[in-house]
Amino acid sequence: MATSLGKNNLQLVGKGGVMNGYIFPLQIATLGIGKDPNSCAVIYPAETPGIAELHCQLTNQNGKWFVKDFSGGKTWLNGNALQNGQIVPINVGDVLSLATHENNFVLTSSSSNDGGSTQYGGSGDNPPARKTFKDKFFAYEGRLNRKAFIIRALIIWVLSIIIQAIVGAVFDPQRSLEAFMGVYLVVSLPLTVSAIMMIIRRLHDTDHSGWWWFILIIPLANIYGLYLLYIKKGTEGLNRFGANPIVNGKGEDVV
Repeated sequence: MATSLGKNNLQLVGKGGVMNGYIFPLQIATLGIGKDPNSCAVIYPAETPGIAELHCQLTNQNGKWFVKDFSGGKTWLNGNALQNGQIVPINVGDVLSLATHENNFVLTSSSSNDGGSTQYGGSGDNPPARKTFKDKFFAYEGRLNRKAFIIRALIIWVLSIIIQAIVGAVFDPQRSLEAFMGVYLVVSLPLTVSAIMMIIRRLHDTDHSGWWWFILIIPLANIYGLYLLYIKKGTEGLNRFGANPIVNGKGEDVV
C-alpha cells in the first residue's frame, strides 16, 4: 500500500508476546525493532529470548514500506522466513513475526482502529488484556499488578477456609488428624500451586526473579518478601519480565 510519510496513517500493532496490544504509529522514516534502545524505536526487554539487538527494521522509501532482517533469518513475513539482510515490501494486513511465532505484529491503518484506539508508542504502557481463568490463576509468566494479586490471594484464602471446613466435617481432625491433613493437602493442592504461580508473577512485576518466593519461608527475611508482594509498586513500563499490567491507573480484570 503506497502511503506518503507526511500523510502516513499506518501503525504496527502487537499481536503476541510481551508487545501484545502495543501500538506503534509509523511516524518516522526508519523504525528499528529489537533490544537496543539506541537503534530501535520498538524496544524489547533485555532478556527476551531470540530477539536480537537490532532484529529488523522498517523503512519508508518513496511512500512504500519495506522490512529488512538483521537477525540472521529469525524474521518472518506472513510465515515466510527472511534471509539475513533481505529487504521485502510490507503492506497493510501483513503479519511480521520475530524469533518465534508468538512475537507478532500486524501492519494496520490507524483509520481502521484495529487493536484499539489508544496509541502507546514506546512508552512501555500496555492495555490490560482480558485473560482466561487459567491465565489469571495458573500462569507464572509475565507480570501481575498489586491490586489483582491481593484480591486473588484473598479469593484463594477464602476457598482454602471453605475446603478446610468441608474436609473437617467429613474427616474429624479430633478423631483422625492424619486423615484430615492428608485429604486436606491433596484437595487444596491446586490452590497452593495457583498461589505460588501468582507470587512469581507479582515478583516479576517488581523486577525480581520468581525464585525469590523462597524468601517467604525464611524467618525475618520473609518480611521483605511480604513487602514485595503487598506494598512495593510494580516497575513502570517494561521490565525484563514483560509489559506493565497497568495502563492509565487500570490493571487487568482481577477475576
